[in-house]
Amino acid sequence: MKPIGETEARNPNRVAVMIIAALCVLMAGCSLIVAAPSSHPLVVTDSDNGKRYTLSPGDHLDVSLSAASSTGYSWEITDNDSSVLKPRGLSDFEMPKMAAPGSTGTQVFHFDAGSPGTAKLAMAYRRPWEATAAPARAWSITVTVRQ
Repeated sequence: MKPIGETEARNPNRVAVMIIAALCVLMAGCSLIVAAPSSHPLVVTDSDNGKRYTLSPGDHLDVSLSAASSTGYSWEITDNDSSVLKPRGLSDFEMPKMAAPGSTGTQVFHFDAGSPGTAKLAMAYRRPWEATAAPARAWSITVTVRQ
């Protein structure tokens, strides 16, 4: 008569069951991995005026438009469906390194793709105290967030 431990260890059915159980545990863990949105934003600029883009929920979009803040002009959002394209905080103003006073910089707006749908993102370049005047420049894109 063999000891119980030796018989069980050599039983091919028991080994197969242990391997299958281990594979099930590994596969269950893998099914919990969800693809994360891209951490790198899609960056659009002045030259992208009028274009169309498609994003996935959670994707990031940066709108980077040239601006001369010393003139009093700045970009403002005039049209956007914020459920589709969610603004993320206030815009940033970036100046080139070693820029002379009064130089043109870049005003950057940050967005996250939200609910599926299509939104027109429109911006106007104007002085805030001249809200009724026609903008000096206008810019827009169309963004579709897919399911």
